[in-house]
Amino acid sequence: MQESSGQRRLILPMTSIADTSGASVHSPPLEFYLDTISEQARIGLRHLLNIWRMEGALPNVDFWAHRDRFDESEVWSHLQGAMFAGIILARMFDPKIPGPPRKASKAQRDAQIARKNAGERRAVQLRTLLDVAKDSPLITIRKVRDSIEHLDERIDELVAAGNVASVSDFGVVVGGRFADHHGDDVDATGSTLRHVPLRQFAPDMGVLFFRDTHLDLFDYETALYNVLAEMPKALAAVGPKSSSSTFANSSPRTWESGAVQNRREAIEQVRREVEASGNDLLHPVPSPRKIILVADLPAETTT
Repeated sequence: MQESSGQRRLILPMTSIADTSGASVHSPPLEFYLDTISEQARIGLRHLLNIWRMEGALPNVDFWAHRDRFDESEVWSHLQGAMFAGIILARMFDPKIPGPPRKASKAQRDAQIARKNAGERRAVQLRTLLDVAKDSPLITIRKVRDSIEHLDERIDELVAAGNVASVSDFGVVVGGRFADHHGDDVDATGSTLRHVPLRQFAPDMGVLFFRDTHLDLFDYETALYNVLAEMPKALAAVGPKSSSSTFANSSPRTWESGAVQNRREAIEQVRREVEASGNDLLHPVPSPRKIILVADLPAETTT
């Protein structure tokens, strides 16, 4: 690998967050948050569209009925990417800013209350500018997000229940979904064992499930389109305020000579060793504690 030679430039976009027209320089203009929302909406859409493009010519629900046609890890990587964009959007539109801790000093309490009030006022402004309702998927996505993000806690809760024998996770299901099941097996304490499905993606319906909580991905996608459609009007409403923008200087730091080549050669060597080992590390290793659950569904009838 060769490093590029000749004239080099560091290019980094800058955004002013110091509104010098106000009483405080720590009052970021709404344009900054609108830009962030626009970027995250486009990121979320890219991930969702990458999933649907797997089908080829839309619609092609039958694609998902053949498990050998897609890689579940690839599907879930895009789902998680779309969810993470939704996490950021939910915080923009409905921030859950905690109040001050009980033992905080008066100055700390006042500062935290001021931050909380400012964040909530800004969220109202953003929702109004972009016509986002409080029940929008861009906000309610938090329900599914919490369960997915805190998976370890959910597993601990199931184990503590004492009657859960097995779980399903990262499922791609077509034609229906699996629900919590009370089995007929009885353990040593006489408790009926249960099976609990966790994360399930139903691409035919466009719905992501975590147990009994769900996110309608088609509604989420539509909400992303709507936000981006409202963005030009929102930016025009807040108006450019270049006269009140402030930019500070930033000093470039160059990499040490040879650092790029050394790092690139090192990771390329790792990749060669992995390839030479013959191990396909991107695919799951079979586990004796993992099986495939299959349920026959009634044939569809058409009229």
